Amino acid sequence: MSFKIEFQNLSEASLTGNAVKITDPVISEDKTELKSYNVNFLDPGDSISYTFQIANNGTINAKLSEIVKDTISCEGYGMFPRVAEIPFDSNRKLMTTVHEENGKYVVYTKGGVDYE
Repeated sequence: MSFKIEFQNLSEASLTGNAVKITDPVISEDKTELKSYNVNFLDPGDSISYTFQIANNGTINAKLSEIVKDTISCEGYGMFPRVAEIPFDSNRKLMTTVHEENGKYVVYTKGGVDYE
């Protein structure tokens, strides 16, 4: 007697924004992992989603207490570390960050400008 928790019926990808699917996830041979997928997120807010079933194909009751994904690798994030920042200020109506990029400093500012 045993329990056997498995992934089943993986759906097609649902993409939002400018996300680009490179490879679909694969359910492992033992059906306990989703692996080997690759997605490019081109813009903030891009996303990808899949649906799947989790089934107990064993011979005794089982309780699913946790699904763990311990690694998300992302190329690009952290490539240009933030070395300074000026937080959003309601008087300036701006926030500013300073990043080191290829041995030089680059300043990014975002916010609203008042036109009179």
